[in-house]
Amino acid sequence: MKNCLTEDGVVITNVLGSFTGKDSEFFLMEYETYKKVFPSVLVYQVAPSIAEDTKQNLILVGSKKEEVALKKIEQYQNLLANQRDITNSTKQYLTDDYAPVE
Repeated sequence: MKNCLTEDGVVITNVLGSFTGKDSEFFLMEYETYKKVFPSVLVYQVAPSIAEDTKQNLILVGSKKEEVALKKIEQYQNLLANQRDITNSTKQYLTDDYAPVE
């Protein structure tokens, strides 16, 4: 995807998962994959009232430049008002050879 983007392009993906617990594995692997591919990765929790261990809509934003990502997402501000930092992920990133999803 990164190679298909213009210099000011972004990829915005909705992932159904959780930050912690049994439903977090795919989301955290997807997050680690974004970090390997994009210099700038932002995470947003669509509904901040939902507990971190509950399955929910989580938005990943990947961009070649952070300032571009922040500018581009302004149009989605109502959905992306709850930016989150992920600091404790120890999951492996996904590759063509490693994608353990059912």
